[in-house]
Amino acid sequence: MTGSDGFTTGMVHVMNNNKNTIGAMVLKMYGVSTECRKAVVTSVSVRKKKASQA
Repeated sequence: MTGSDGFTTGMVHVMNNNKNTIGAMVLKMYGVSTECRKAVVTSVSVRKKKASQA
C-alpha cells in the first residue's frame, strides 16, 4: 500500500502548492462557472478528508 499512500500524499502536496495555479487553470478551462467551482472545491475537500483519515 506504500505506492498508493505515497501517491495520495504527493497529490495533496502538489495540490496545496499549486492551489492558485490549478484554480486559474480550471476557471480558464470551464469559464467562471459556479457549478464547476463548487464541484472542484467539493472533490478537493473530500480528497483531503480521505487523505487525512488514511
